[in-house]
Amino acid sequence: MSEKIELGRAGEQAAANYLAENNYTIIERNWHFGRYEIDIICKNNNVLAFVEVKSHHENECFDIRLMVNNEKQRKIKAGANAYVKYTRSLCDVRFDIIVVTFINKPRKYVIEHIPEAFY
Repeated sequence: MSEKIELGRAGEQAAANYLAENNYTIIERNWHFGRYEIDIICKNNNVLAFVEVKSHHENECFDIRLMVNNEKQRKIKAGANAYVKYTRSLCDVRFDIIVVTFINKPRKYVIEHIPEAFY
């Protein structure tokens, strides 16, 4: 397995742990519908959050605006729309980003949670 895939999986696990520790209920992970994918779908206070997780090493140059650009946001929104229709969810919806920065070793990281990162 490539280092990039391993880093992504570790980041998604760290993000899921963070959300669970902060009273979010994880509903789905890596939910797919056609060509759309949502990293984490969770719920908190009757709000359905569609979470995009981005992982990187601390020594990498990282710009969240480039990683979750308008095209990526459009795809996440389309996937979220499909999920809401499929599940007939009546919750409010928001789009979050979680950035996981790994520090030296794979088990040490810092999490930045950006609620309502885009609309």
